[in-house]
Amino acid sequence: MVESHLDNLLKVFEPYFNCPLSADALQTCLIKLKSGIKIQIELNNYGLILIGCEFDSVLGRYQDLLLKEALKANHLHSLASGCFGFSRKNSALILFKFVDPLDLKPNDISKILDPFIIKAKLWNEAIKNNLLPAVSDTKEEIKGPKLFGL
Repeated sequence: MVESHLDNLLKVFEPYFNCPLSADALQTCLIKLKSGIKIQIELNNYGLILIGCEFDSVLGRYQDLLLKEALKANHLHSLASGCFGFSRKNSALILFKFVDPLDLKPNDISKILDPFIIKAKLWNEAIKNNLLPAVSDTKEEIKGPKLFGL
């Protein structure tokens, strides 16, 4: 069996998740965590690693309030923990981040994934309970580029 570029990159993530990882027929890898969240890893059209988490569908007024909080979180928090988007197709909030494969070092995987997974768990738990995640009113120190370079 011929390994894809994604399969080779996934090997770096295997020690973190403590299991073998491989790309499926669509060149994605879905990882189900014990906490119930699902992390998907794939390559985008530019060769960057896309790490994503889609939350349960939400509708109505709660959806509006949730999106407002997600936009606040995008503005107030470092992109190291991921950025929120919305899938109209699934009416679902999505947390995602990009990683340059050149920056992918085995010793840095926890620095890449820990903030992302913590954020995903917090938001997933809030969404399951129809609550709004607590978004701080004070900006945390931004380390690295802000969304759209602002």
